[in-house]
Amino acid sequence: MFKQKLSLIYLPFILIGLSFIGLYTLLNWLIFIKLELFEVRSIITSFGLPFLLIGTVAFIWLNPRIKLLDLKRKNREFTNFYLLTAVIAIVLPTVISQEYLTTASGKLTELSSISSIHKQEKTKYYTVKDYFVSSQDIGEHSSLEVSGRHNENLEFSVFLTLPLYDSFADSFQPTSSAWLGVKYSKTISNKLSDNEVADIIQKFIKKIEKDLNARNIEQFTYLDRIGYSDDLEGYKEALKTSSKFNSTNDIILVPFTTAFEARNGKSFEWIFFSYGIGALLWLIMLLFPSFEEKRLQAFLNQQPLEEESDWKDLMSFFILKKGYYVTPLLMYLNIGIFLILFLSGSGFISFKTNDLLQWGANSASHIEAGEYWRLLSNIFLHGGLPHLVLNLFALALVGFLLEPFLGSFKFAFAYIATGVLASLASFYWAGNTSVGASGAILGLYGVSLSLLSLKVFPEEMEPFFNYLVGIASGSLVMGFIYPGIDNAAHIGGFLSGCLLGLAAAAFGTKLDDGTCNA
Repeated sequence: MFKQKLSLIYLPFILIGLSFIGLYTLLNWLIFIKLELFEVRSIITSFGLPFLLIGTVAFIWLNPRIKLLDLKRKNREFTNFYLLTAVIAIVLPTVISQEYLTTASGKLTELSSISSIHKQEKTKYYTVKDYFVSSQDIGEHSSLEVSGRHNENLEFSVFLTLPLYDSFADSFQPTSSAWLGVKYSKTISNKLSDNEVADIIQKFIKKIEKDLNARNIEQFTYLDRIGYSDDLEGYKEALKTSSKFNSTNDIILVPFTTAFEARNGKSFEWIFFSYGIGALLWLIMLLFPSFEEKRLQAFLNQQPLEEESDWKDLMSFFILKKGYYVTPLLMYLNIGIFLILFLSGSGFISFKTNDLLQWGANSASHIEAGEYWRLLSNIFLHGGLPHLVLNLFALALVGFLLEPFLGSFKFAFAYIATGVLASLASFYWAGNTSVGASGAILGLYGVSLSLLSLKVFPEEMEPFFNYLVGIASGSLVMGFIYPGIDNAAHIGGFLSGCLLGLAAAAFGTKLDDGTCNA
């Protein structure tokens, strides 16, 4: 039995992992580093794309083999846990590989003077013989972003750009040759009041000023030409505040005082170590479960089981069919907007607040300025991948059950109406910058609760809708426990959905027969 596990499950895992790490690293180097065909943020190429791609590959090729095992324990199914562990075991060394690739493949160019950087081929690293760092005309930009799994932190960053010249005499010229980039950052609890946060920021700024006065900024061993990233965007914003800046001198170099040979650290060893640990862990996990003989024999005989429909069930949420049009279209729209932000370089795991505001996030100051369209646009935006996935899951559940009974037109009206009302609730009671379909989704859950309480649904469907109400209740409770969640929008959407459901019943609105030919 163990030999079959090795050949059917473990060996494919090893081959997928090694092939993916090698192939992705090669393509990343060729497309994004060597040829520079696209300008993509490093977090996307180093983490976002690997996680997305290997997750897809593992689901298609590895998941059917994992399901050969009996992974049910005490009414719990651990198939997804095994799949996620396999994905992480491959993604982690892939991420480390990209970090090593970025530093190891960077060429070091020796400059006689800083102005000669414009005459040389663009490389990642530089050493320079003659240069002068000016403490005048410094560019400065600060940002405050929400961070943490549950938005429990605030990340305050200060970006400074100092003009670089060949000599002191050149510092009187109207522009500099390049810029030295220095960044300071501090993590602040999001549970503090605005006054407490402001006080911490003021003290941190004074600490930065003291450090700059004591620091010998001109002492460094090499310079790193910063690539396309969130940090680069911060430095570019700082450049705009300096009178020495123009579009021809936007080269930003980050100084390092360590030896150039030590730039890689031990990342190369960690590639193999992390993959070895992951492979060993997954091997140990395979020791315990036994095969489900029926599944195993069907797999060996290349005869799919009739009840084997996970992939079909998953895809059915995205397929348009009779009585089920709006839900998949809404999911496509939310995914499409997320991909646009992702490909435009706004992020992956999370998006920057400024980018979300540009795309239509809900904001009290913007609404007061007359941008009322944000009340609608924000319900199609998400703060990042986890936010999107959770909302898609919740939307798929309620849509798959409710839309066939409510009818596609009424379902779409309920989604839009409760989404806008949720945005209004957030505007009046919270006033924060917010995005997400959760207000509209909870509105649909509110409609379900009202119709459920009025005994509208067939008796055999009531347990499913009770399950939906339980999910909605849990979401509302979580909003009170964790900071950073726009509970005003959640409550506003849910209550408006309840009222909409009651109104529909009061005015004699008839439901469809509930069939969607699934």
